[in-house]
Amino acid sequence: LLAFKKAITNSDGIFLNWHEQDADPCNWKGVKCDGHSKRVIYLILPYHKLVGPIPPEVGRLNQLQTLSLQGNSLYGSLPPELGNCTKLQQLYLQGNYISGYIPSEFGDLVELETLGLIQQYVEGINPAFS
Repeated sequence: LLAFKKAITNSDGIFLNWHEQDADPCNWKGVKCDGHSKRVIYLILPYHKLVGPIPPEVGRLNQLQTLSLQGNSLYGSLPPELGNCTKLQQLYLQGNYISGYIPSEFGDLVELETLGLIQQYVEGINPAFS
């Protein structure tokens, strides 16, 4: 999560309570964890004026079920490492400046139900989504 924060060059202040010395990120704004495992299952940061790329480290959140980043100013390509988030069910990225191809690793997202990419410049829908 701190790598995500570091990759973001601007925001509306949503990260003010995200501190490196905090041992429990489950109380951070926009973060929800599983009650038992304390693993991050939701990262919900829509419409917070986030500017920057989506860092590959997001792929380390392998229990993530929902990633909601719509309505920001995120740019660059989709990191293939998101394919490691095999529990991902909802991915909302519409209203950003994402470009390039959908990585083939997204074919590993077998639980993905919703993929929001409206108004993005992505190409090459992976056959796994067909």
